[in-house]
Amino acid sequence: MTLQEAHARLSAITAAIHPGLSSGEVLRLQNDLLELVEDLPATVEFDATSEALGAIAGQLNGLLPLAVFDELRSRTAILGAAVSILDKVSNEAAADARTLRFEQPQFVAAGLRNGLALAQQLRQAAKLGDLDAVTQNSEALLAVLTALRDKVKIG
Repeated sequence: MTLQEAHARLSAITAAIHPGLSSGEVLRLQNDLLELVEDLPATVEFDATSEALGAIAGQLNGLLPLAVFDELRSRTAILGAAVSILDKVSNEAAADARTLRFEQPQFVAAGLRNGLALAQQLRQAAKLGDLDAVTQNSEALLAVLTALRDKVKIG
């Protein structure tokens, strides 16, 4: 179970809470909450949530006092905020991963294509004895290689 799934289940439970619940509805919600607590993974990410829900579940007996409803709703809101932060961090990490996977290899591939084209032009200029073109192509090739080195942080 993910934190998002736990939040969705808890949100569904708290959304069903209202002052006019019958004893059967209260019992069903109590069971739903206890099942959620039991289903939470025993990992550090879920410790605070599990402890809070366990404490609330322990307070549930017979009629649910409004204070327990309010505390449960408050915990749901706190969990919702944590889920939002987790989603944001996850999205940023995914964007960083895409950057690492796509942008850098594309930059390197373009640099290699440009470098090869410049090397061919350099060779042709050398064959023709055109020293100005040799110098220009050498400098351009050096600039491409330097940019590649800097982008992939070599040396």
